[in-house]
Amino acid sequence: MEEKYILWNPSPIITDDYVVKTITYGTDGTIVILESRIDSKKNLIRLKFGAAADSYMVSDKNFRQGLYKKLKNIFFDEKDYLKYGGRFLVENSKFIKWLIEISGYLECFELKHFILINENAVFDIVSRIDPCIEVIKVN
Repeated sequence: MEEKYILWNPSPIITDDYVVKTITYGTDGTIVILESRIDSKKNLIRLKFGAAADSYMVSDKNFRQGLYKKLKNIFFDEKDYLKYGGRFLVENSKFIKWLIEISGYLECFELKHFILINENAVFDIVSRIDPCIEVIKVN
């Protein structure tokens, strides 16, 4: 089956202008910080996947041109800007299939493949849960 990309907006507070600022992995699990690419005074958004994020991969956009070609006609505007903030869920994910193959045990979990795209990179996150969403106030 072919991969299918579905727009993912986990909360109405995350508008289309929010993009990935940072992604970290540590004792708190995988944490993504989103910022507005238009208004630096807008609050930041924290997506906390916690320890349930089984894998993440960061790729320079030049290595993901195949993905860009698949998304281009649907999710890019006339100026080649990614619409909808570049947040997707992937159905029939090849990445999840590969992780299951190499792990030997992940097939017992229901996994979700999230893709977050900014101007320079593609972030793939595989998790058993949706992230917790927190607003970080900007002064």
